[in-house]
Amino acid sequence: MIAPPQPNVGSPLLVPFDGSASAETVLPFVPLFADDNRDVILLQIVPEPREVRGPLGELMLSAVEMWRASESAAQADLERAASVLAALDATLRLWRVVERGEPAERIVEAARLRAAHTILLASQGASATGLNGFGSVVGRVVRTASVSVIVVRPGFPLTQPANITRLVVAHDGSERAARALEPARDLARRLSAHVHVVAVVEDEESPVPAAIAAALAPHLRSEARADARNAAQRRVEAIGAHLLQQGLPASWEVRSGPAALAIIESCAPQDLLVITPHGQTGGCWTLGSIAEKLVRESSVPVLLVRSQQDLQAEFIE
Repeated sequence: MIAPPQPNVGSPLLVPFDGSASAETVLPFVPLFADDNRDVILLQIVPEPREVRGPLGELMLSAVEMWRASESAAQADLERAASVLAALDATLRLWRVVERGEPAERIVEAARLRAAHTILLASQGASATGLNGFGSVVGRVVRTASVSVIVVRPGFPLTQPANITRLVVAHDGSERAARALEPARDLARRLSAHVHVVAVVEDEESPVPAAIAAALAPHLRSEARADARNAAQRRVEAIGAHLLQQGLPASWEVRSGPAALAIIESCAPQDLLVITPHGQTGGCWTLGSIAEKLVRESSVPVLLVRSQQDLQAEFIE
């Protein structure tokens, strides 16, 4: 079995590409997230080939002929994507790979076998949406990949490389979120980007169990929420101070309200939202429970960071 790669955000960068206009939205981000290694794997997944028969049952295309036609079309798509990337950044080393099978499974497996450090894919596309919408491919990749995943929504022009000026790091106080700060910090250094740390105290939540909170007087519930906000403020201040001590431009804030909406509203154009797929199991809010909603609804690219400890735990399991 192949051990997981050293967790970071960069190359080898695996870019699933289905040839659709929506899938092309990731291409301007490739030069940005490919590190000094510069290796980029362009991957297209085609269905398992089946023979094609006419209305009267006559054989029109054998399975072998169908595979050859699908592979040829996929290679043409990848060549077109490679041409766009070469024009954006001539230093990229591009690898074109066509595989067949179920898209989400093949993407995750290709990342493992080719020791990719990051998967970069669009939130929409011909194979990304499928019959069941977002969750048919992108959601499964986000949930099952053992490497960091960056998801980009359509709408970015292909004429020039993308630009990220700020990393918005959502932090729920969990150990996993804390461990995800290290690769986020390294990426911020590489991009010369500002780091903005966000915590959320949900209005409807309390730091005490719900059954107990319901029996408390209103002023006691208000005090509990204030305590939660103060604790979150101390946490993000400590994180921000540590980043400043390390020479990174940093800021921080605590927001109130539904967590996903509050985090999304903290983002601005040219931001990258950084989250961890899993969060704490208790407390004011749980990042893991809203991760897929953030990926689905955020207007800025979302990076789901896997920390080294997370990767090691998943590898052992």
